[in-house]
Amino acid sequence: MFYECKLAPRTWLTFGTGPGLYRHKGNDPDLGSAVEFASWIEVTTIVFNRRIGLGF
Repeated sequence: MFYECKLAPRTWLTFGTGPGLYRHKGNDPDLGSAVEFASWIEVTTIVFNRRIGLGF
């Protein structure tokens, strides 16, 4: 699930959360479960008719 807020005519703030699957392999950390939840936030804008952004 995510939410999007328009900040300016060509700029958006998007944030959300959701489930995902994690596969422990090799030296990857063992998180204790295959099902994990993630949250994110990103700012996107239109540049040369493409939507690009930066997310965390």
